[in-house]
Amino acid sequence: MMSTEVVNNALALPNLIATIVSIGLTIASFVFARKAKGYKEEVQKAYERIDISSLTKEFEIVSRKFLKDTAEKDWHKGLSSYGIILSSMDDVLLKIPKVYYLFDTKKGDSGQSEVDLLKQNIMIIQNNLVGYEDAGQIKIKQTKKSIHNITELLNMKSTELIK
Repeated sequence: MMSTEVVNNALALPNLIATIVSIGLTIASFVFARKAKGYKEEVQKAYERIDISSLTKEFEIVSRKFLKDTAEKDWHKGLSSYGIILSSMDDVLLKIPKVYYLFDTKKGDSGQSEVDLLKQNIMIIQNNLVGYEDAGQIKIKQTKKSIHNITELLNMKSTELIK
């Protein structure tokens, strides 16, 4: 029969090897986790760039079409459903809040944050869309200015994220 000491000595080497392998694999898992986190952050930034870029392009296209379609004084006369023109604009405005998290919430020189400026301009446009077919020059100018402001903010953020 083998003595306990011989058995303990015989098992000590495999135990030591298993411990070293375990420590090595633990360290490797931490390294891989750190790399995976970095990869995840890069993928997230890429998605953000794609989201803001596509939203910016969509807003520019829809707002340009909206301004073109509503440029004439009696633009709505003869149209069976001018609501389509208005709802397209409203639909794209409803997508903008999905990217608020990309914008600065600190108050700037104007006393408002970028998010506040976006919200304010979206609200102006949405309020003006109600009854836009009978809008006066003040409503039309407000809407054009707000479209310009939103376009500027979206372009600025899109450019900033691409760098």
